[in-house]
Amino acid sequence: MAGQLGFGATIVTDAASIVIGNVKKISIPGVAAEVIDITTLSAAGRVANKISGKKDTPDIEVVAVYDDTASIPKITDVGGAAVAWTITFDDFTSSDSTITFSGYISSLSVGELSQDGVIELTYTITITGKATFTLGS
Repeated sequence: MAGQLGFGATIVTDAASIVIGNVKKISIPGVAAEVIDITTLSAAGRVANKISGKKDTPDIEVVAVYDDTASIPKITDVGGAAVAWTITFDDFTSSDSTITFSGYISSLSVGELSQDGVIELTYTITITGKATFTLGS
């Protein structure tokens, strides 16, 4: 199988008031489990004993090109209620792969304003629970 480009990927929410358009990049982190050290002073062979702790999904970062005619999340959307989000990969198949999760916009920043570049908005979406990946077919 050849590699796949990110063209056609989208991120949408079920909240009509929050629409992120003109998306340039979606950074999707992995899931990490805490490592809890349970080593005791009597550990055999002086080897550390560890168990898996809770899982944590880091924030998702979305970079979009600013367009003053588009409906975009505003500073008032930062810290709002959690809503359902879906990231869809354009798999060129009958059903595309998706990541679904609940989350809220935890930060919004405006990129550099310069004479020779576009204005970019960077949104950070904090996931509030388990994210689910569904492989397309």
